[in-house]
Amino acid sequence: MRHDAIRFETYAPPPPPDPARMDVACFIGHIAPRGDAVLPEALLDDLAQAFGQSRASLAMPGGLVNRPVPVTSVAGFEAIFDTDARLERRATIDGGPLAAALPGSGVPDTLAIVIDGVIREVDLRPLPLTPQEAADRIVAAGLGLDVSLQSGPGGAFLRLALPAARGAGTLAVLPCPTLGFPETRRARTRPLPSPMTLAVRQFFAMGGRKAVVVGMGAAPPYDCPRAERMAALQRLFVAAPPPAVPDMLSVINALSGALPSPAAAPETRHGPAHLHGLPEVTFVLFPDLPELVAPPPGVAAQREPGPQPDAVFAECLPAPTEAHDADDTPWLAPVLDATGHALWTVALRHGLDILRADVRDTLLVAALPRAAASLPVIEPPRSAFLQLAEGWVRSTASATAPQGLMAPDAVLAGHLARLALTSGTFVSAATLPLAPLRDIERRAARTTAPSCRLLADRHGLHLQSDLTTSDDPAWADGPVSRIMAMLLRQARDLGQELAFEPNGPRLWGRVRDVLEGLLAAMLRAGALAGTGPGDSYTVRCDTSTMSRQDIDTGALIAEVTFRPAVPVARITVRLPLTESPGAAFGQGGPA
Repeated sequence: MRHDAIRFETYAPPPPPDPARMDVACFIGHIAPRGDAVLPEALLDDLAQAFGQSRASLAMPGGLVNRPVPVTSVAGFEAIFDTDARLERRATIDGGPLAAALPGSGVPDTLAIVIDGVIREVDLRPLPLTPQEAADRIVAAGLGLDVSLQSGPGGAFLRLALPAARGAGTLAVLPCPTLGFPETRRARTRPLPSPMTLAVRQFFAMGGRKAVVVGMGAAPPYDCPRAERMAALQRLFVAAPPPAVPDMLSVINALSGALPSPAAAPETRHGPAHLHGLPEVTFVLFPDLPELVAPPPGVAAQREPGPQPDAVFAECLPAPTEAHDADDTPWLAPVLDATGHALWTVALRHGLDILRADVRDTLLVAALPRAAASLPVIEPPRSAFLQLAEGWVRSTASATAPQGLMAPDAVLAGHLARLALTSGTFVSAATLPLAPLRDIERRAARTTAPSCRLLADRHGLHLQSDLTTSDDPAWADGPVSRIMAMLLRQARDLGQELAFEPNGPRLWGRVRDVLEGLLAAMLRAGALAGTGPGDSYTVRCDTSTMSRQDIDTGALIAEVTFRPAVPVARITVRLPLTESPGAAFGQGGPA
């Protein structure tokens, strides 16, 4: 009898995260993986190991939905995700009313259709034919068009459209009065970039080097009704399926429920719960948020066509400057109303509650939405874990977005990432100019909360301030929260090394030496104020920081006091090096 031999598969685990790295951003939002993507072998190995899935299941269509995918460039991002999947509109052409029976003689017997600049002729013979037979002849020509016979006030008419799966393209029908096309008619399918596409592209354009993308499936249509937007919002944050027709109250209740457990199996994590397994991430963004909480968008008034020069040559296709085929999308950028304000606030609180509870070395970077005139002020949650970017921007990435505008959260995250890589995360982001941006929308401030406001003035494009939304002056400056996050990561890394050491004076001395070395390096780099140990920082780890019960149960707690290089007197924090990060901030910790 033959027995199959035991087979061993080698797997090289990814390198451990660098606790000093403070530039990685996580983008959680709606975007679908490409159906034809060739996934890197290392990515398949890492995800299969982390989530207990087979490589084959991950490579299947949709296999990367709700899975964290690291990318290090725009090219790498676009190779894996379908960045042009969302369409502004399909290329659709409607003909005029048709007679019940089309003429059998004296009319053209071919129909000329132009697809992406290539003319194709459809043979209509034999004539005469009925409208349904005309539609069937066009389908039989194998042009790959969606062809249907529609009913209208004047009677039946033909509708020709490029399939949505085809993506961007152009369609034209040359004159054929018999089939309801008395003149050339032209339409175009063009992609409308999703917020996730814009955000990731802009993050790398600002100087970011690494991002983690958690794609939650295809983005909903830009003009979808509010119920569909709220359903997409709920699916983004929580795994529970939304009701058939969600309302504001049901979505708020879903987002106000129990938080995901950090001990849950990786394969059961959903959306922001993946932060429990991403120790390298410093910034988390939800790029879809301003769009999903807003009502359906308005449409810009069409511009009057300008004077035309005298015609010297008549083309068979209409000029691309006609109003219906203008380069500008007709949609307006999203605008927040009162209902959206309630949804936006509860969604931010849900994300912040996850950070406060279990991921306290990560900051939420959010965009302040554009507000309707009926909304006097926008009140975000107040937290040292939240940095709010104010001022929507125009950039190369947003050229085809509604009004050419995009939310500024990815701009701020990319700017902070570049700052961490070039100057240090503890430096104020207001010290570096914003580049590359084209312009910043000029709108009056609509919030009383501290924000990172983007400005365009005679000095160029820059940040007015680098603040969190915290009401506590000790935690109002963004660099303070980022220093605290860096210190916590170093302490967590140290705690993992010392987890099995005997808890006693020798270990306490080693902890003090390591933390003092870290703080001395931060002082040399300019992160701390003061003249040196005792003035700039102190570290205690002895019987004054731990009770007898702590020592008997194996708890190891250090107390660190430091003076950040910002106008804050002193911050004291207790670091339990042998407990979960959720308990890491004690006295002086942020809220």
